Amino acid sequence: MPLWCKVTLTIYWLLVPVWMLLGLFVSAMGPCPAFSSNTDCEWSRAEELWNFPISQIASVVVGILLWQLLRRLFAK
Repeated sequence: MPLWCKVTLTIYWLLVPVWMLLGLFVSAMGPCPAFSSNTDCEWSRAEELWNFPISQIASVVVGILLWQLLRRLFAK
């Protein structure tokens, strides 16, 4: 696998935990944090699931699929 692929995957896997923690943070704050001027204080069930855990699971699955795709494309 070329160096640019390894660098891309490394950057991706360094950003995944940040994405996961941000999703957990948003989920913990809820739809109306104290500093928000939002008056619509409800999330749909899909929004709740997207904030945590679906976006986190999706980011891991995308990373694994990307790694497998690049490995197959550049197999010797």
